[in-house]
Parts: sequence; C-alpha cells; structure tokens
Amino acid sequence: MEIPSFHSCMLPLLKFAADGHQHGLQEATDALAEHFQLPTEKRMQLRESGVNIFYNRVAWARTYLKQADLLIYPVRGMLQITDEGKKVLESGVENIDIKFLERFPAFVEFQKRKGNKSTSGASLEPNPDRLEELLQEFAEVADEWFAKCSFVTE
Repeated sequence: MEIPSFHSCMLPLLKFAADGHQHGLQEATDALAEHFQLPTEKRMQLRESGVNIFYNRVAWARTYLKQADLLIYPVRGMLQITDEGKKVLESGVENIDIKFLERFPAFVEFQKRKGNKSTSGASLEPNPDRLEELLQEFAEVADEWFAKCSFVTE
C-alpha cells in the first residue's frame, strides 16, 4: 500500500473534524492512518530530511482545507471544522481536490498569494506575505513536536 497523497487526505480529514471539536494534528494523523489502514512501517516512513511523510501529507491537507475556510485553527496546533466545512460534508461530496477547493474565494486568494497557476492556466503573481504563512505553519508543527518530546537537562 502506498502512502496516500495529501489530496486523498482532505475529505477524510474534514470528516474526522465533523464532530465540531478541536483536534491536534497528531490525533488527526492517527485517525487517518486508521481510516486508510496504513501499516505501521508506512505510518513511520521518513524522508531523507527526517520528516514523517504521512504526517506531512495530513498537515498539507489541513493547510489546504484551512485556506478554503473549511477548517480553522482555533488555537495554535489545533484544527476545527467551520460551518462551511459542515455544509460541504452535508452536500455529500465524494472527493476534495484542488479543483474542488477553487470554488471557495478564500482558496483562490490563497492560490494567488502562493503564486501558483490555477487549473485554468492563468499565471498568478507571487506574494512575499507567503513567508509569514510558512513560518506560522512551521511554528505549529514545531510546537506539536516539542510538546511530544521530553528533554533532560543536567
């Protein structure tokens, strides 16, 4: 079994958050690993840089859903479904991908800030404010990682 793409993680992640409670990314990652019946060796697989591949893909799914206003980060390191996210689930959607997210104005703005090309092929200008977003995402992941670690000082 291959590790699911971040696109494949978006709908299951939104469904996981459907209870309306706040969830940490590790909790969501564990739930999605169970959903996909991902074997332990795939759950633990790392890139050469040391980044956990599946955790990273769930994190990207979370980011994209947040940028479409389907999830929010109510407090650092936590995710929660929005009313718009609930409406998406109630609609019976069977797949969430980039093309689906492009129907949400907030996501289109995110794409513009990223400087990506939309699916229509129109070139969008990059925005230096993206650095701030990346730093925020890094801070959230780092906070979760440090919360799991224990450091012994002598």
